[in-house]
Amino acid sequence: MHTFFSPDLVRGVNLLSPEESHHCAKVLRLQEGEVIRLIDGKGIVAEAIITNPNGKSTEFRITRSQSFERPEKQCSIAIAPTKSNDRFEFFLEKAVELGVDRIIPILCKRSERKNLKHERMEKIVMAATKQSLRPFLPEILPLTKFEKLENIASEVSMFIAHCEDGDKTKVSAINEKHVLILIGPEGDFTPEEIEATNNWGAKPLSLGTNRLRTETAGIFAASMICKNES
Repeated sequence: MHTFFSPDLVRGVNLLSPEESHHCAKVLRLQEGEVIRLIDGKGIVAEAIITNPNGKSTEFRITRSQSFERPEKQCSIAIAPTKSNDRFEFFLEKAVELGVDRIIPILCKRSERKNLKHERMEKIVMAATKQSLRPFLPEILPLTKFEKLENIASEVSMFIAHCEDGDKTKVSAINEKHVLILIGPEGDFTPEEIEATNNWGAKPLSLGTNRLRTETAGIFAASMICKNES
């Protein structure tokens, strides 16, 4: 069953967006009477029957729906985008599939990529949400300056994964409800950035003994935190 995004599911006549309609009627060539799955990104998953396939405004009728509660535990990852777009997009896709609730691309002193196409990121997050049948659409923020993270430090339990020596919390030991993991660029966070997070109340985090690429570190952290949430 194919899945589509429809942000305002209501009883009665419903329309897919032009983009989703094109994918439904022109790309997949779905016909009247076929059953589709819908998510609104706000907790509702529904099944519907196509009543009028149209490349610009496909109509459907909801046959059943289920409402989900947002989990108490929330995982956010603030990560420096990699120089390779493909590697960062791979991270986005897998982080969403694993259950990350918010992704914050961050601009650090040693960042190799200093610009991102936000619309492209939104499309990747949307596609991964539909593929993984998540009831809630994760939030993807625009590229954010590192120092701006201070504004949300009091709202979350912040952990920073860096390469410097010292006592660190194991990722498997994290059990807080609202977690924010900081993953730096390939050259790591600067000492000044690490010191800043100490002042914000962040705890140093260990992702194991192996040195990981940025996107691998993000995926590993996501898999461990979201596993703890399940």
